[in-house]
Amino acid sequence: MCENKSKVAVSVLVITYNPKKEKLMQTLNSILLQKGIKFEIVIADDGSDVDYFEEAEAVFKSKNFENYKLIKNKINQGTVKNIYFGLMSCRGELLKLISPGDFLCRANTLENWVRYIKRERADLSFGNIIYYRKKKNRIETIPYRASPQEVSVYHPNRKNRKKAIIERYLFLGDTIHGGAVLCKTEIWKKYISKAVNQVIYAEDCLYRLMVKEG
Repeated sequence: MCENKSKVAVSVLVITYNPKKEKLMQTLNSILLQKGIKFEIVIADDGSDVDYFEEAEAVFKSKNFENYKLIKNKINQGTVKNIYFGLMSCRGELLKLISPGDFLCRANTLENWVRYIKRERADLSFGNIIYYRKKKNRIETIPYRASPQEVSVYHPNRKNRKKAIIERYLFLGDTIHGGAVLCKTEIWKKYISKAVNQVIYAEDCLYRLMVKEG
């Protein structure tokens, strides 16, 4: 573990369980490309046979990146507890969860996202995602339906906003994609603490609880 004590804007929490080495390294490299903002990388592994921590440290050292932590569960406990243990080591104001094979699409993604959250005084923000597949030596995008489809209900000036969000999210299933969320770390800690001994795998259910509680 290496750690720089200066203020961290975003903790990027990489959740792993028996990851494919290539995907993990690609994901780490996409995070390391981020510029214009102070961030840390926390890798939380849930009892993998091979965690590739040594390889990850080699990548960090090759980029002269010191703000990282490696958290290892001795046995597999499920995604919720894995996130919980990783999250307890995060010190950024905001939290970005990510898994091997997922990427931040531009070098200024985190910088722009944090600026937006501060400007809107938001506790949680979600963006769009791009699905892709690797075909031979090319990366192709895959057509998909955005999630959520109806984003207007989240607009700050929307009348009966809370009711509209509850209807769309809880009753119509028009949910936010968990991989496209940036949220205040303390809020994630609050909600995952409620679920850590009750839920094993469905960490996205925490967003439903957030919606229910307004």
